[in-house]
Amino acid sequence: MYDDKGLSYKIVNDNSVIEFSKSKIYNEIINFIMNLNESIIAVEMKPLECFVACDNSRGTNLGNNNNGGNNGNSNNNDSDKGKLRLTLSKNVYNIFELIKNINTCIDSCPPIKQPARFGNKGFQNFCDAYYKEINTQLPTILIES
Repeated sequence: MYDDKGLSYKIVNDNSVIEFSKSKIYNEIINFIMNLNESIIAVEMKPLECFVACDNSRGTNLGNNNNGGNNGNSNNNDSDKGKLRLTLSKNVYNIFELIKNINTCIDSCPPIKQPARFGNKGFQNFCDAYYKEINTQLPTILIES
């Protein structure tokens, strides 16, 4: 498949890299990355625990934080006072939850000290836990999106 300039949708050799770097889509990708980079300058990273899901239909946060804003302090219970909560869409929040659960899989499946001629049993345990987590949560995430 080629476009009107004879570019292929695949980059297969040095010439196709050169042609791609001159294309409109290349410029769009670079501009997107540069704009994304500029949008996060001076934005402090927060741990995953600071993020809460927002119910888009009502404009309120789900869970313990119902302040309805994009950023702010939770006032619903004493344990949340003084903690910054960052509101995410339900879809992004579901992905964060999946990442947190995969991190738990990583922590619960350390490498096993063994003679590792054909791989480490700990990695197999991690893969089993990972696939179980994905198979459990991904259908729910896709249905909700």
